[in-house]
Amino acid sequence: MFSGLLVVMSLVFGAGAAFAGPWEAPLLLVQELVDATQGQEIDLAGLHVLAAPHLPVLYMDFPNLLVFSNAPEDPDSEGVLYVDALPAGRARLYQYQINGAPDGLMRFPIVLVNNGPVDAVVVVEARGVAGPSHDYRAVANEAGLELLGPQDQETLVVPAGEAVVLDAEHAGLEAASEELITGIFDVWFSVPLEVYFLAVRPGTNPLEVYQDLPVFPHPRIHARGTFATYQRLVTMPGGMVYDTADGVQQIILGWDTLNDPNVEGIDATDGSPVELRGNFGVTYNFLLRVRSTDGRHLAILANPRGGYHTSVVDMPAGATPGGVFTASVYVPGVTAGVLGRYELSEEEEVISFVWMTAGASYLPVRLLLVPYYAP
Repeated sequence: MFSGLLVVMSLVFGAGAAFAGPWEAPLLLVQELVDATQGQEIDLAGLHVLAAPHLPVLYMDFPNLLVFSNAPEDPDSEGVLYVDALPAGRARLYQYQINGAPDGLMRFPIVLVNNGPVDAVVVVEARGVAGPSHDYRAVANEAGLELLGPQDQETLVVPAGEAVVLDAEHAGLEAASEELITGIFDVWFSVPLEVYFLAVRPGTNPLEVYQDLPVFPHPRIHARGTFATYQRLVTMPGGMVYDTADGVQQIILGWDTLNDPNVEGIDATDGSPVELRGNFGVTYNFLLRVRSTDGRHLAILANPRGGYHTSVVDMPAGATPGGVFTASVYVPGVTAGVLGRYELSEEEEVISFVWMTAGASYLPVRLLLVPYYAP
């Protein structure tokens, strides 16, 4: 699952970890969890999430580049949305654009350019493509589900001195005014390549114009750039095991805290440093050591604090079936999405799962570990 060398490691004992006793869930929440289904939005029944202890965790980043194009988010003319020269290796190419023109269609192809002397082999290891639609949430969720779901790898060749469109299906999608198209591609390059994110009209051949189109200025509202990682590993300090007897605990995600700093990078069009607020496009790979010495089961919940949020997850089976699904929460603060429920033994085990934020979502999110008794 992970590639490359470890580049960042941070040990965090968040505020609240020094509580003298366990923080427990209200009875109504415990009762609801017994039959809760994965992806369900559930009422927290007055649980004081912000005061719950923080689970100590280790964060480690892997050097697989994230190339993110979302600024301008809604271009109204043809141009280069973002361009960078990438080294050989792995990268995630993430395009999220809305047609900002008042009339006419727009396409958002990604073009790969090989300026080197040998042919380039490009392996598309995973993809998530969705749109066009005015339902931005549905588009973002669909792309995330496809990205994390099962799929076959594809291989293409970029001949020396030539350019190709990365994905013909994605490049052919045509957005009407205010419609969204998004494409997420996990790729591996055998040699360095240039990557162009374009906005073009349907009658324009991207391979004929990519060098001549103007580069849009960075509006500094949304994000674009080449960032240090798209994979963040979340583990626990050596020897530490979460026990259901410890009560409710939380992990804060997506709010540029010591727990989860924004990934940093460069806008290659002007050399300016940039941060990816909320870490959109970053997958979090959790390895949590857990056990139950008090006979309780464990629920893992996602509680957004800033607004509507969708978690796209790949969960192991337990009391819930697991797999790849979305958990959307429409009422932030007081409700949470159910990611999984697990019956634990007194022996230590590891719950391994993948989590990412879908586009069109608000942050931060409190990931909650909630013990409950089951009949």
